[in-house]
Amino acid sequence: MRFKLAVALAALSVGFAGIAVGQDNAIPARQEIMKMNGASMKLVGEMIKGTTEFDATKAADAMKVIADGMKDYPSFFPVGSEDGDTKAGPAIWSDLAGFTAASEKIVADATEAQAAAAEGLAAFSPAFQAVGANCAGCHKVYRE
Repeated sequence: MRFKLAVALAALSVGFAGIAVGQDNAIPARQEIMKMNGASMKLVGEMIKGTTEFDATKAADAMKVIADGMKDYPSFFPVGSEDGDTKAGPAIWSDLAGFTAASEKIVADATEAQAAAAEGLAAFSPAFQAVGANCAGCHKVYRE
């Protein structure tokens, strides 16, 4: 079941890649990416905690979902999309360069964690924790 979720999340992330985002669809698009990221983090978090057996392929797939989703993530914040059903903070628009750098850091860390999965839980765990720390740091600054 969880593997199917990871595959579905990966397919959705590919579907969002390269979409031209206007004000009308920016908020739902970025919310969907965050939902996929959350599901990926939850899946892998259960492996790290030991409540689910570590599976290198599933862990790598989950990190790929995050890396793919975050590659173009700043483009989902066009001017005018700051109002509405969103938790995006104003710092995104006042510090787009910083927000973009934070997104790029998450992509790099998720890509590193994706590669580390093949080396086993001991190698993957610290790489995954770096992804989580960067996600949390970005939310602290750029999310209301």
